[in-house]
Amino acid sequence: MTRAGSGLSANPDAAAAAREATEEAMAEAKLDAASLVFLFSTPGHLGRWPEVVAAVAEGTGGARIVGCTGFGVMTAQGEIERTPGISVLAVGGDAPPAAPFLVEGLGDSPLECGRAIGRAAKKELADALSHEKPPLVVIMPDSYHLQADALFEGIHEELGEEAIIVGGGAADDGSAGRTFQFLDGQVQTNAVSGVVFAGAPRRFIGISQAYLPVGEPRLITRAEENVVWEISGERAYDAFAEAAGPEWMENIRFAAMNLFIGIPGDPDKVVLDHGEYIVRPIVGADEERGVIALPTPVKTGQAITFAKRDGTRAREDLRTMLEKGARRFAASEDADANAFGLYFNCAGRGSSLYGEMEVDAGAIREKMRGLPVAGFFTGSEIAPIGKIDHLHQYSGVLVLLGEDTA
Repeated sequence: MTRAGSGLSANPDAAAAAREATEEAMAEAKLDAASLVFLFSTPGHLGRWPEVVAAVAEGTGGARIVGCTGFGVMTAQGEIERTPGISVLAVGGDAPPAAPFLVEGLGDSPLECGRAIGRAAKKELADALSHEKPPLVVIMPDSYHLQADALFEGIHEELGEEAIIVGGGAADDGSAGRTFQFLDGQVQTNAVSGVVFAGAPRRFIGISQAYLPVGEPRLITRAEENVVWEISGERAYDAFAEAAGPEWMENIRFAAMNLFIGIPGDPDKVVLDHGEYIVRPIVGADEERGVIALPTPVKTGQAITFAKRDGTRAREDLRTMLEKGARRFAASEDADANAFGLYFNCAGRGSSLYGEMEVDAGAIREKMRGLPVAGFFTGSEIAPIGKIDHLHQYSGVLVLLGEDTA
């Protein structure tokens, strides 16, 4: 049976925080020794990193340790923002075969980084990898140097097109100006850390978004690369201004920063269902030419919707996502967990979105009773829609692994 537990500490002393979080995780897991630990930390604790790693290793009986820095950290029991924090997820028992990794040089050669991840996994996991059960690749790349498409391509070259890629971009809380990725005692920046899981018996990947659609879905009726000329037959700029409203349009920069475009994750579909679309910012708007620009190419005939960040909608969307996961993995409060979860939560969520802390953690605790979950506040979130890899924004991505309890 897979056994896992999570722990969280806001102790400002780095070594003490690592010990506290690790002890809590091991107690929940009911383990004497773990095989793998996910360790997430705010950057302020890196000054005493050897002590942090030593405390986690000692407390878990020498487990492999992988993780990164975040804007904040969390477990299902709570969230830590804007102050030092450490969260730990300890995994042991009959856990899925796992190959942790740390690959440098992300910004210089993202394609080769992806290939290196795949080669390392094949070497370590060998026969545990199979075409019948595609590997799950959990990645935590440096958000400041991430070129996602090339990284994804390299992973698929080595592990196959069916490999499932999930994760979150390592983040900074403003104190370091960089993000950090780590494996055991190594600490790097401009790198990607993570774990390749092979043969996990059950998986769930859920995407929670924080947007309220504005009006009905529309069609792009003229586009060239990333420039949209017409939406539903009218000038794209005019459609943008209508969706933003006159108050927002008094400051066009503000309007462009707060109004987004929702696009189906599969470009051949015209529906914008829960968890099936991605959101992109408007990076340019020209009233004279009547155009708006997006950071990624779109095509004529593609369905879109305008959307605004909305805390109420985010809460509803989160609960919808969690209910789907709970139907497979939730346990009773007094049951031993035989599954575990990772939650990659955008730094733009939390108190800045909801006006209060611990909304996501509280919802996970309520809906996923008895299931250990740990994560961090990210610079971006990574999860597929259908078979297409996507980078998400202002979202929460929940990854569950283990054995069904439902």
